[in-house]
Amino acid sequence: MNISGRILHTVMIISVTVLILIGWFIVDNQHQTRKQDLQIYRNFLVQEAQRLNQAFSQLTSVSDLLKKNPVVINVLDQHAKGHTPPRSAALIVAKNLAAIASIHNISSVFLMDLDGQCVYSSKKKFVGKNYGFRPYFKAAITHGSGLYAAMGVTSQQPGIYYAQAVVNGTHPLGVAVVKIKPAFFDLHSLLSVFSRSAPSAEQFRMGITTAEGIFLDANNSFLSSLETLSTEQVEALRKSRQFPPERIQSLEFSAGSLDKLLARGFLRAKNRSGTEYFLFKEPLISKDLYLLHIIDAQWFRDSYRPV
Repeated sequence: MNISGRILHTVMIISVTVLILIGWFIVDNQHQTRKQDLQIYRNFLVQEAQRLNQAFSQLTSVSDLLKKNPVVINVLDQHAKGHTPPRSAALIVAKNLAAIASIHNISSVFLMDLDGQCVYSSKKKFVGKNYGFRPYFKAAITHGSGLYAAMGVTSQQPGIYYAQAVVNGTHPLGVAVVKIKPAFFDLHSLLSVFSRSAPSAEQFRMGITTAEGIFLDANNSFLSSLETLSTEQVEALRKSRQFPPERIQSLEFSAGSLDKLLARGFLRAKNRSGTEYFLFKEPLISKDLYLLHIIDAQWFRDSYRPV
């Protein structure tokens, strides 16, 4: 090989090496950018979970207006003694319940006696129904307060129930309950700031999930499960009446996905059809409820642009 040939050969080797290095740098840079974007989103979700916790506490604090209201205490005391409260007192209670129920993202407010029967409600169809089987009622009677995610057996709408015991001194009289809509946990308005294009309902799901993996969609109140429910889980749901199994649609992630997500806080997973998703989880309100975002991985890569 003559000198010019050797020079050309050397130049070609250098050029190919440079192209390989540039390609590697681009791929590595994209990989690092994606990792940074995922971490930025996780940090964003941590902050939003903290904000939602504070906002939820403020929202549910309205139940204090009921448990400390002397008229409410009096009418529940009358019920406990088997007496009919004066009509004027009942009207005052009804107005109080209606006022609280008009607050954004509160779906209903009601009072229960010591047997679990609804005696006053912002929704008349609740009155006379017995919800004493609900864990939030039992927790309020036993521990002073209770929190529970469930499908309403009367309204057939999902929500988060916050209950507080109403007492007169040390004597329990009943329970005040505030039901919060899943829409309270909708963050789509914030998401629009960070994305090039709006995702479809299948590309982005946000809401809350129970420790058992039942997901309440904040955007449309649909019920889903991360994994296909086992026969035992279906029977447990029927027995507890927490959620109707026939209304729960599986998102078809593989078995064990829920445990991994709860342990790690983040999971990259594919559903049965092969679509890849990023799942972000943050503790919310109580040890049994979590803020959950399920995002199509391709949409995230193409459209998510943190400021």
